[in-house]
Amino acid sequence: MTQEQLGTRIGLSRASIVNIEQGRQQVLLHHVVAMAAATETSLGELLNPLEPMPTQRPRLTKNLDPALAAVVEALISGRSK
Repeated sequence: MTQEQLGTRIGLSRASIVNIEQGRQQVLLHHVVAMAAATETSLGELLNPLEPMPTQRPRLTKNLDPALAAVVEALISGRSK
């Protein structure tokens, strides 16, 4: 899934996805819920402030475009403010 595809699925532009990835844009709760659904990820996995176990990370981002995987990683690590 590309940034453009994710944006379309959750109602944001590709530029907004990039800004979220880089920590320049806040994420609204309904977008987080939509992002979890679009990436087939649970909210717990998406928002877990603790570092996921190594066995979780490949499943979390395995089918994602590398740039989109970076967005998910930014959300997990708390870099998106």
